[in-house]
Amino acid sequence: MKLFLFTKDIERIESVKNYIEANLEKDLSIDVLAYTFHVGKSTLRRHFAIYYQKTIHSYILERRMEKAMELLTAEESPIKQVWKQIGYKTRTSFTHAFSKYYGHAPVYYLKYETRAELAH
Repeated sequence: MKLFLFTKDIERIESVKNYIEANLEKDLSIDVLAYTFHVGKSTLRRHFAIYYQKTIHSYILERRMEKAMELLTAEESPIKQVWKQIGYKTRTSFTHAFSKYYGHAPVYYLKYETRAELAH
């Protein structure tokens, strides 16, 4: 069975992706996204997966983890600021997701100087 999307569906899915990119710090649950873009949850999930070849959840996780890594390695951002900037409600949930995604806790990726300060 061949799956396809109409132009209006593609435009909506691209808008959803752009919204996710611009709002990583916000609640990006499927409920919120479906409401924001006036589309059913299952339709949103299905269309996103067809167009991007990944689930919307995995895309959000990927983007948040990439942004977290960028913040941890390029700036002197405390971990507290990082998890809030990418939409996690607690440091614990962020650390768990980050460790599962990258194989190490976020502190492992902090700049050397920052890690040395944490050791004292």
